[in-house]
Amino acid sequence: LAIDLVSSTILGFQMLSGLLAALLFFPQKRFFHTTAFSLFLLTFLVSVFLTLASSFFLFLFESGFALTWHFLFFDLFLLPFLDAFFALAAFALPLAFSLSLKKKLKNCKEARLAQAEAAKEQQALPSQEKPFNSPSQNWEEN
Repeated sequence: LAIDLVSSTILGFQMLSGLLAALLFFPQKRFFHTTAFSLFLLTFLVSVFLTLASSFFLFLFESGFALTWHFLFFDLFLLPFLDAFFALAAFALPLAFSLSLKKKLKNCKEARLAQAEAAKEQQALPSQEKPFNSPSQNWEEN
C-alpha cells in the first residue's frame, strides 16, 4: 500500500501485482526448499513475474508503455537477477553461515562434554599401575 501511495500509477496497481504473484507462487512452495539457491530462484521468478504483471497493467491502463530490447534485457533479466543476488547475499548466506556456526559450536560443546565424562570415568576407576619410584628407590631395591 505504501508503494501504491507514492507511485504515479493507479492506486492498488502494485498491490494487485503482488497479490497475483502470491497467488501464483504460494501453491508452488513445495518446490522451493529452504536452501540458498531456492531463495535465489524464487526471488528471481517473483521479480520477473512482478515485472511482467506491472508491464501488462501498464499496457492496459497507461499509454506510455513500449516493449523494447532495453526492457527485455534490463527489466526482465538483469534487475530480477540483481534482486535475487541481493536476497542471496543479504539473507540466505548469512542465515546458512549462522546455522553452520551454531551446528559446529554444538558439536564442539558435545565433544567437550564427552571428554569431561571420559576423564571422570578414568578418575573413578582404581589404578592398576605400579606407583612410580624414583631412581634412588630403584637403585636401593637392586
